[in-house]
Amino acid sequence: MAIKFNDVVIPDFVIVNAVKTTSIPPISQKVITVPGKAGSYDFGNTLDNREINVDYTIVSKSSSDLRQKTRALANWLYYEEAKKLVLLNEPDKYFLCKLSGSTDLEEVAHIGQGSLTFVCTDPFLYGEETTIQLNPADENPIEVENDGGITASPIIEMTFTEDTTEFGIVSGDEFMYFGKPAPVGRVITPKRSLVLNDDCSSISNWTTGSHADGATIQGSFRSDGEKMLVDKFDTTENQIGWHGPALVKTLDNNETIQDFTAEFRFTFRPKNIKNVQRLELYLLDVNGASIGKIALIDAWSSSNRTKVEARAGALGTGYYFVNTEVGTNYYSGFYGYMRIQRSGKHWRFWIGKITGGHYWGRWSTWYYDNDEKFMEKLAAVQIHTAAHGKYTPREQVYIHDVKVWKHNTLSDEEIPYVFQEGDQLKIDCGTGTILKNNEPFYDALDPGSTFIQLEKGTNGIATVPAIIKNGKITYQKRWL
Repeated sequence: MAIKFNDVVIPDFVIVNAVKTTSIPPISQKVITVPGKAGSYDFGNTLDNREINVDYTIVSKSSSDLRQKTRALANWLYYEEAKKLVLLNEPDKYFLCKLSGSTDLEEVAHIGQGSLTFVCTDPFLYGEETTIQLNPADENPIEVENDGGITASPIIEMTFTEDTTEFGIVSGDEFMYFGKPAPVGRVITPKRSLVLNDDCSSISNWTTGSHADGATIQGSFRSDGEKMLVDKFDTTENQIGWHGPALVKTLDNNETIQDFTAEFRFTFRPKNIKNVQRLELYLLDVNGASIGKIALIDAWSSSNRTKVEARAGALGTGYYFVNTEVGTNYYSGFYGYMRIQRSGKHWRFWIGKITGGHYWGRWSTWYYDNDEKFMEKLAAVQIHTAAHGKYTPREQVYIHDVKVWKHNTLSDEEIPYVFQEGDQLKIDCGTGTILKNNEPFYDALDPGSTFIQLEKGTNGIATVPAIIKNGKITYQKRWL
């Protein structure tokens, strides 16, 4: 029998003599004994790790050829993480496992014989991935068929078409409920409102900035219709220090706000280790003075190191609650976002990468302004990027969008929207992960909720209210 590991068939110089596995994973019973009681209390079963043993033979021409083929087999076998193992008598199913234990090889006349042990810490056998559209015209359930051997844990995704204070996903006796209902006549207010939403398709609504920390304002931004960038920096011999363009944009309706979240999404990629550049977002008050900033800085001409900064207040009088190097390469070839938030006396900073629409590599920290030193209202934001002296700047530095949200203060009589039109929700019922707009989202989940499981056979799944689009349910069939 041939086998496939990590989607690669076993090398053709290896003969698989036998594959040994169990009909179902090892089962241990969870029991608790109580003094004075005969027997014990049964608390169900636990499935233990599953092992798959493969006996094999390597046929070679010489001892040196055997050594070479043994090393090739080792390269085929070794991974730090679990990979798919397919037994080709069932090519549509796979185990998740990795090599474990000893791999002793017995050599007789240039023929090597041994045994491999694959350990499945996830003991299930998996089948093909299935996707069902979830776009209900009403609140009647959508039928989902699970013809695997046991329950399956779905991934449920959707986009909301209306604002709502409550939302539920129901399947049989299981449900996930978010938010709370709003009685008739009750005031409904979003927890936060967009007061600046610029997709960087134009710079026509921006004005030129006049200052940036320790830099000469020089040059200009432009937009190519999708992002903002600098065509060319002046890096001639007479340049000294940081120099580059800056643009300012006021909040919608010239509003000033106390509590806010400001964020920008950007690319920050070098061509080589000699590149030097910084990219910053400033928070400005009604007079154009800085009340805070966030920045990603490459100030090294000999490596791809970067430094992250977040400051409450102005240069010289403010407080850097983030001012740290993040090592070679980690945020160097970067596409992602930075965010700064003030809520009352609390300041918070986030940075994270984005790959294929998925947010990862997140890091955040916070600062408490106990003495209320940095409480000026936000009226505008400024974007700024700069090269240093004659050093060549990075090859790709783009700003993709800039957003600012106002935090609304809710009275006891007001109920917030839990989802608004355009919000995206993704629930992984296997890992227990809930993402709203690609960010973790658990605070509005009802404590009585359970992650939906697809039982064997036909399952009905409904959304209440039915105000979604682009909905889908993705699951994999499983067997013991």
